[in-house]
Amino acid sequence: MKLEELKKEFRELQDRLEILMERSGWEKWEDFDLEDMPEDAEGKYFIEEGRWMMDKLYAVKQELKYLNKPVTKEGFLHKNERGRYELGDYEFTAGCSLEAYVFDEYSEEYRWLHTRIEHDGKDYIIVGYKGSPEAVKVRLRR
Repeated sequence: MKLEELKKEFRELQDRLEILMERSGWEKWEDFDLEDMPEDAEGKYFIEEGRWMMDKLYAVKQELKYLNKPVTKEGFLHKNERGRYELGDYEFTAGCSLEAYVFDEYSEEYRWLHTRIEHDGKDYIIVGYKGSPEAVKVRLRR
């Protein structure tokens, strides 16, 4: 399989998961919205296992949704006059998602890390990166 084929499969999987979440009621209620909730042990077992799986599938769907967004900005952060970091016209506050190009000591290579900006009481930091936020290449998906 080629990378572009895998990306296509992931986009299709995201679509299928969105349909499943909508049709089952999971997207709205975080539980099944069934017309015929089972009362027998086998049916109840299936529902409980299904809830466990739907929690996991929902997380997968959210990750696919993020991964399928295009990279819209890439570069280095700089601190603005308000003490916040920005990339182009996008200003980061605590909790904002981004990807940082960091050295992974385990694999001994650079890789993109999906992380976030947080404030440590003194300044903003990039979670999982020890250096200055201005010293690492970052990118946004929107």
